[in-house]
Amino acid sequence: AAQESAPSQIDLSSALELARANNAALLAAQHEISEAKGNLTTASVLLVNNPRIAARAGQRRGPTPGTTSTFELEVGLQQTFEIGGQRGQRVDRAKADLEASSQRTEDLYRVVDLAVATAFFAGIAAESRVELRKESLKLAERLFEVASKRLERGAGVPLDVNAARIRRAEAKRRLLAARTESRSAHLRLQQLLGLPTSQAVTLQGNLPNGDFEQSEHALVTRALNFRPDLQAEAQQIEAAEAAVRLADAEWWPDISVGVSYGMEEDSHLVMGGIRFALPVFNNQKGQRQRARATARRLRTLTDGRKLAIESELRLALVSYEQARGALSIYDAEVLRAQGESLELLQGAFQAGDIGIPNVIVVQREIIESREGYLNVRLALARARAAVFAAAALPQTTTQKATKP
Repeated sequence: AAQESAPSQIDLSSALELARANNAALLAAQHEISEAKGNLTTASVLLVNNPRIAARAGQRRGPTPGTTSTFELEVGLQQTFEIGGQRGQRVDRAKADLEASSQRTEDLYRVVDLAVATAFFAGIAAESRVELRKESLKLAERLFEVASKRLERGAGVPLDVNAARIRRAEAKRRLLAARTESRSAHLRLQQLLGLPTSQAVTLQGNLPNGDFEQSEHALVTRALNFRPDLQAEAQQIEAAEAAVRLADAEWWPDISVGVSYGMEEDSHLVMGGIRFALPVFNNQKGQRQRARATARRLRTLTDGRKLAIESELRLALVSYEQARGALSIYDAEVLRAQGESLELLQGAFQAGDIGIPNVIVVQREIIESREGYLNVRLALARARAAVFAAAALPQTTTQKATKP
């Protein structure tokens, strides 16, 4: 029902919301949290062992034949208690596991948000590339039309017409490739959003632009303090430390307390008893060693994770700065010159001031330059999304944006 009611026009915010509602990986992560809640419920039981009831009855025959037999009945109740505080440690471990599952889910949100943002920007860029190549095809068709008319007037040569025809075919091929790329980008995005591929969607929005409001140091600090995968590992360490305490508590033997009632003819007997094991041969030494080794391993992995997160963020910032530097090359004058050059080129060719081979070369350079500008904008958007993901910032963080 959610898929059928999905909007046909999607911006980045709605795309992120749809992914969180429909993405299969995120839905599966919610079940992992439910599993951890079940473990906590199990660990919270007051007594891990249920009481045991035992009963026996029978007749006791006399020592000699003919002696009257007597009826005997014995009923006993036994309950085992943990005296080492095991329940508290199990609860602590289950709570830490639950929090770790929640943080892993949050980290999966972060990863899926990055994938959605990247796919969304790729779709926006693909649509813009289609428009650029439509314009390129119009120029090629106009070029072929002018070349054909010049040949009819006797002012041109067949070689120019053939060159224009080849240029038009090349423009059609590139437009077809751009449309295929756009369709593929839409399909990848729809898969992430959990939408049926048969449903057509229109993307609304622009490729983002603008500088970050936070310094590199502030971003690194935020990442180390708020990255959910790091928080999940911290909770795993808490669970491991609780497992160490539980292993230590398991050294204490459980005590079983029981009471029994017996009856034989007119005799009644009530007895109480206690039973516990002596930790002589199995004192849980191996389990305690394993629990401590697990805790040390997780601490080592967490230290490595911190370095990896910082490296991930700084590499994303390097990519962002590179893309921003490349974008600065396409200043307002360069972009204006691209449009003016196409108009001047078309007019010079119609006036016969320039030959068609030169027109094709210059036209191709201008169009490739405009696509290069689009590619730089896409690279900047992707790098920016990667920085936001690495720093645990929302992908919808407000920044300036311009139309590609």
